[in-house]
Amino acid sequence: MQEKPNAVNPPQASLVGLQACLVAVFPDEASRPSFRTFVGWKNKGYFPQVKIGARVFLDPEQVRESLVNQFTVANNSN
Repeated sequence: MQEKPNAVNPPQASLVGLQACLVAVFPDEASRPSFRTFVGWKNKGYFPQVKIGARVFLDPEQVRESLVNQFTVANNSN
């Protein structure tokens, strides 16, 4: 049985590579942007990244949250 996160047991962030993050954030292959587009978004700073040496790692939850916060369009129809 998996424990629920709480103040004593905070949720663990998972760092993954670019391709794994792309699949995690966009699980539907038909609507997934290309890898090249995703790397372009990373280069533009649309989401946080962790760089260790030459390797870049991403937290899929942080990426998803950043993209939603940055690109959600408010519906202002009256």
